[in-house]
Amino acid sequence: MTMAKWLPVSVILMVVLLAAGGMVTQAGAVVCDLTPPVSEGLACTPSGATIAYSGAGDVTVTFIDSAASFDSWILLYDAVPAGPLAAQLAAAKKTDLLSNREAPATFISFDPSLLGFGAGAELLFALAVDTDPNGVGDRAFDATDVELLWFMGGAGRNADGIIHNDVQSGGPLLAIVGFEDRDAADPLIDFDYNDHIFSFFPVTTSVPNPGGLVLVGVGLIGFALADWKRRRR
Repeated sequence: MTMAKWLPVSVILMVVLLAAGGMVTQAGAVVCDLTPPVSEGLACTPSGATIAYSGAGDVTVTFIDSAASFDSWILLYDAVPAGPLAAQLAAAKKTDLLSNREAPATFISFDPSLLGFGAGAELLFALAVDTDPNGVGDRAFDATDVELLWFMGGAGRNADGIIHNDVQSGGPLLAIVGFEDRDAADPLIDFDYNDHIFSFFPVTTSVPNPGGLVLVGVGLIGFALADWKRRRR
């Protein structure tokens, strides 16, 4: 059998395998809705991914949306601290970041290198939550108001043993991060991971571009078709 006869079949198989892979991904996980206006109460599968400093100067944190009744603030750490909640809050490298009561598109920029972070170092953001629904609006961070503290990353980093963040790629060096603010034991927890949504730029993340595998596949298909046409001549 010549190459000219079986190559088109391989191309078809490649397309089928790529399509099947996409269906498996979609069937096995529910993508979290981090696009305003968010859909409240839609349980999803969080990535629990982390983000790292790109080394490119300032990092900008932008508030996107929140539909939660709890007030919260974004804190920055260089590692998960040990000890009780008060000690963990005191160990934060930066606490004057955004709250979830800001106006959408409010942003703040800071230079991680001035806090000891080098290129490639994890920027360990955490969500400090005030569970009293006092509705006072935007206010400065006060550690005495915080009852819950959730770290980005794996479930083992959090006191209740679950993942509390989802990370999605918003483009090159742009990470969209959504948090679930309630404790795993709270009967009102809905696992929608869009209670508090922020973006971070420029950072790197382990979250793959959803279209990345498809683009690779399309490129391979193009090479295969070009080779098949060349061999037919």
